[in-house]
Formats: sequence, C-alpha cells, structure tokens
Amino acid sequence: MKKFRDILNSLLEEWNSAEEALKIAENVQGKVVAPSINELRYAGRKVIEALSLDDDDEQARRLLDDAIFDCMRARHDAIDAIIAFISNKISAYTNELGVHIVLQCYPDTPKLIEEIGYIQDQIEVSRKNRLDRNAVYSTLQSADIPKIIRIWKGFQSNEKLMRELAEKEKEKIENEERLRKEKEQKYNEQIRRMKIERWIDRLIAIVSAFIALFAWLWK
Repeated sequence: MKKFRDILNSLLEEWNSAEEALKIAENVQGKVVAPSINELRYAGRKVIEALSLDDDDEQARRLLDDAIFDCMRARHDAIDAIIAFISNKISAYTNELGVHIVLQCYPDTPKLIEEIGYIQDQIEVSRKNRLDRNAVYSTLQSADIPKIIRIWKGFQSNEKLMRELAEKEKEKIENEERLRKEKEQKYNEQIRRMKIERWIDRLIAIVSAFIALFAWLWK
C-alpha cells in the first residue's frame, strides 16, 4: 500500500470532494444525482481491482488514475445538477407565478440569475479545456456554489409569499372578470329591453293608427 500512498491520497481527496458536492446537490434538489452515484461506483470497483493486483503495479496505477477521474466526473455531474435544478426552478416560478410576483417577493432574483449565468459560462469554458476543467470545478465548489446556495435558500424562503400573492392576484383578476361579465350582461339586458320597448311602442302606434283609420271610415 505504501507504494500507492500518493495516488491513494489524491483519490481520497477527490472522493471526498465528490461526496461533498453530491450531498449539496441532494439537499438542493431533494434526491440523489444518479450519474454521480454511478461514477463513484465505477471508482470503487476500480480501486478494488487495483488493490487486488499483487504483481502488476502499472495496471494498478492505471486503475487508480481512472478511479480519480471517475471521482472528478462525479463532482462535475453533481455541480451541473445543482445549477440545472436551480435554473429550471427559477424559470418554473417566473412562468407559473409571474416575473413581477417573484421580483416583488425576492428582489435578489436578478442577482441569483446572474450568478447562475456566471457559473454556466465557467462550466462551458471548462468543457473546451479539459486540462483546466477540474480546477474550474474546484473553484466553483469552494467559492461560487456556496454563494449561490445562500441566495437560493433566500429565494425558497419566499416561495409561500409568492404563491399567496399570486393566488390573491388570480382572485382579483377572476373577480374583475366576473364583474365585467355581470356589467356586460346587465348592459345587454338593458339593450334588449329597450329594443322590446321600442317594438312595443311601434306596435301600439300602428294599432292606434289602424283604430283611428277604422273609426274614421265608419263615420
């Protein structure tokens, strides 16, 4: 084991970082990140295989190196899941409740969106440069993810208020629509009565004219 101490220490560090990111992602979205779990499973299997090799140090090191990369991918998947979940949730809230309601209840929403955009840009950059990818994700995990989680928790704490205001606004719109329809119905009823009254007046006038005519003729 001593001959693999350095690589095992690196593996332990990456594994711990991946588990930390995975736990954050689970807390944010309320469920495990399956791709991350699978990557850690692959890493664990490769570690077992490596440690079972007694006379092939080169192959053992290759397996341990692969396990380290599996842990890195597990962390990347977890961080990607965090950002995707929060981004999708914000879009869902604004579409369902209205942008004005969200901003009224949580004015820091634009800041949250800005932070998400920055992290997405960093992830995109890391995809173009594989050598810097893990360093980028390490910075995101240590500095940017905690910041965005704090803002997101503030957003979530206002969810009840958002829904209450949206419900009140919905009731207000429904009441206004009901009053509009009642007013329109009364107006149409008045028009209908006026038309009937005009026809009655005309009919009375016509009948009166005939009566007068017949009275004149029978003189």
